[in-house]
Amino acid sequence: MEWGDYENRVAVIALHKVGKSASEIFQTLKRLKISRMFVHRTIQRFTETGSVKDRLREGRPRTVRTAAAQKAVAARIRRNPVRKQSVLARELNMSQRSMSRLLSEDLGLRAYRRSTGHYLDARLKKQRVLKCRRLLQRYVNNGH
Repeated sequence: MEWGDYENRVAVIALHKVGKSASEIFQTLKRLKISRMFVHRTIQRFTETGSVKDRLREGRPRTVRTAAAQKAVAARIRRNPVRKQSVLARELNMSQRSMSRLLSEDLGLRAYRRSTGHYLDARLKKQRVLKCRRLLQRYVNNGH
Protein backbone atom coordinates (compact mmCIF):
# COMPACT_ATOMS: atom_id res chain seq x y z
CA MET A 1 0.00 0.00 0.00
CA GLU A 2 1.30 3.42 -0.89
CA TRP A 3 1.87 5.84 1.96
CA GLY A 4 -0.38 8.52 0.42
CA ASP A 5 -3.29 6.07 0.23
CA TYR A 6 -2.89 5.18 3.89
CA GLU A 7 -2.93 8.85 4.96
CA ASN A 8 -5.99 9.51 2.80
CA ARG A 9 -7.81 6.54 4.32
CA VAL A 10 -7.01 7.75 7.83
CA ALA A 11 -8.38 11.20 6.94
CA VAL A 12 -11.59 9.68 5.54
CA ILE A 13 -12.13 7.57 8.66
CA ALA A 14 -11.42 10.53 10.98
CA LEU A 15 -14.16 12.53 9.24
CA HIS A 16 -16.45 9.48 9.24
CA LYS A 17 -16.03 9.08 13.01
CA VAL A 18 -16.95 12.75 13.51
CA GLY A 19 -20.27 11.98 11.82
CA LYS A 20 -19.78 13.38 8.31
CA SER A 21 -21.55 11.69 5.41
CA ALA A 22 -19.63 10.16 2.51
CA SER A 23 -20.54 13.03 0.17
CA GLU A 24 -19.45 15.62 2.77
CA ILE A 25 -16.16 13.77 3.21
CA PHE A 26 -15.69 13.73 -0.56
CA GLN A 27 -16.35 17.47 -0.82
CA THR A 28 -13.95 18.18 2.05
CA LEU A 29 -11.12 16.04 0.68
CA LYS A 30 -11.67 16.74 -3.03
CA ARG A 31 -8.40 18.69 -3.28
CA LEU A 32 -6.48 15.51 -2.36
CA LYS A 33 -7.64 14.11 -5.72
CA ILE A 34 -9.58 11.19 -4.25
CA SER A 35 -12.68 9.73 -5.88
CA ARG A 36 -16.13 9.16 -4.42
CA MET A 37 -15.56 5.41 -4.68
CA PHE A 38 -12.36 5.75 -2.63
CA VAL A 39 -14.40 7.34 0.18
CA HIS A 40 -17.15 4.69 -0.01
CA ARG A 41 -14.70 1.79 -0.17
CA THR A 42 -12.63 3.15 2.71
CA ILE A 43 -15.73 3.49 4.94
CA GLN A 44 -16.88 0.00 3.91
CA ARG A 45 -13.41 -1.45 4.61
CA PHE A 46 -13.39 0.19 8.05
CA THR A 47 -16.86 -1.07 9.00
CA GLU A 48 -16.06 -4.63 7.85
CA THR A 49 -12.52 -5.02 9.20
CA GLY A 50 -12.13 -2.23 11.76
CA SER A 51 -8.94 -1.12 10.01
CA VAL A 52 -7.83 1.01 7.07
CA LYS A 53 -5.08 -1.42 6.02
CA ASP A 54 -5.31 -3.45 2.81
CA ARG A 55 -7.23 -6.69 2.98
CA LEU A 56 -5.29 -9.92 2.63
CA ARG A 57 -4.81 -10.84 -1.02
CA GLU A 58 -5.86 -14.14 -2.48
CA GLY A 59 -3.45 -16.46 -4.22
CA ARG A 60 0.11 -17.47 -3.70
CA PRO A 61 2.44 -14.59 -2.82
CA ARG A 62 5.37 -13.84 -5.10
CA THR A 63 8.65 -15.30 -3.94
CA VAL A 64 11.01 -14.65 -6.85
CA ARG A 65 9.67 -11.73 -8.93
CA THR A 66 9.44 -9.41 -5.93
CA ALA A 67 9.89 -5.64 -5.95
CA ALA A 68 13.40 -6.09 -4.52
CA ALA A 69 14.34 -8.48 -7.36
CA GLN A 70 12.95 -6.02 -9.91
CA LYS A 71 15.09 -3.22 -8.45
CA ALA A 72 18.20 -5.42 -8.45
CA VAL A 73 17.70 -6.47 -12.07
CA ALA A 74 16.99 -2.90 -13.20
CA ALA A 75 20.19 -1.69 -11.50
CA ARG A 76 22.30 -4.42 -13.09
CA ILE A 77 20.88 -3.70 -16.54
CA ARG A 78 21.56 0.02 -16.09
CA ARG A 79 25.19 -0.81 -15.32
CA ASN A 80 25.56 -3.28 -18.19
CA PRO A 81 22.72 -3.25 -20.75
CA VAL A 82 24.24 -6.00 -22.95
CA ARG A 83 24.21 -8.59 -20.15
CA LYS A 84 22.58 -11.89 -21.08
CA GLN A 85 19.27 -12.92 -19.58
CA SER A 86 20.54 -16.38 -18.67
CA VAL A 87 23.56 -14.93 -16.83
CA LEU A 88 21.30 -12.54 -14.90
CA ALA A 89 19.03 -15.43 -13.93
CA ARG A 90 21.98 -17.51 -12.74
CA GLU A 91 23.45 -14.62 -10.73
CA LEU A 92 20.15 -13.93 -8.96
CA ASN A 93 19.35 -17.63 -8.44
CA MET A 94 16.20 -17.43 -10.55
CA SER A 95 14.84 -19.55 -13.40
CA GLN A 96 15.33 -18.22 -16.93
CA ARG A 97 11.56 -18.12 -17.44
CA SER A 98 11.06 -15.99 -14.31
CA MET A 99 13.83 -13.66 -15.46
CA SER A 100 12.23 -13.38 -18.89
CA ARG A 101 8.87 -12.50 -17.35
CA LEU A 102 10.44 -10.03 -14.94
CA LEU A 103 12.22 -8.23 -17.78
CA SER A 104 9.29 -8.12 -20.18
CA GLU A 105 6.18 -7.88 -17.98
CA ASP A 106 7.47 -6.14 -14.85
CA LEU A 107 10.17 -3.86 -16.26
CA GLY A 108 8.72 -3.48 -19.77
CA LEU A 109 12.06 -4.21 -21.45
CA ARG A 110 12.45 -5.80 -24.86
CA ALA A 111 15.35 -7.34 -26.74
CA TYR A 112 17.13 -4.93 -29.01
CA ARG A 113 18.50 -6.21 -32.28
CA ARG A 114 20.59 -3.85 -34.34
CA SER A 115 19.33 -3.83 -37.89
CA THR A 116 21.82 -4.38 -40.65
CA GLY A 117 21.33 -3.58 -44.28
CA HIS A 118 22.56 -1.64 -47.26
CA TYR A 119 23.19 1.93 -46.33
CA LEU A 120 22.95 3.97 -49.50
CA ASP A 121 24.66 7.28 -49.94
CA ALA A 122 23.57 9.83 -52.55
CA ARG A 123 25.85 8.39 -55.29
CA LEU A 124 24.55 4.83 -54.86
CA LYS A 125 20.93 6.03 -54.84
CA LYS A 126 21.47 7.79 -58.19
CA GLN A 127 23.05 4.64 -59.65
CA ARG A 128 20.10 2.52 -58.53
CA VAL A 129 17.57 4.94 -60.03
CA LEU A 130 19.46 4.89 -63.37
CA LYS A 131 19.61 1.07 -63.44
CA CYS A 132 15.91 0.80 -62.63
CA ARG A 133 14.97 3.23 -65.40
CA ARG A 134 17.12 1.28 -67.91
CA LEU A 135 15.44 -1.97 -66.88
CA LEU A 136 11.97 -0.43 -67.21
CA GLN A 137 12.79 0.92 -70.69
CA ARG A 138 14.21 -2.42 -71.82
CA TYR A 139 10.98 -4.26 -70.89
CA VAL A 140 8.66 -1.50 -72.14
CA ASN A 141 10.38 -1.56 -75.56
CA ASN A 142 10.11 -5.38 -75.76
CA GLY A 143 6.34 -5.20 -75.28
CA HIS A 144 6.12 -6.92 -71.90
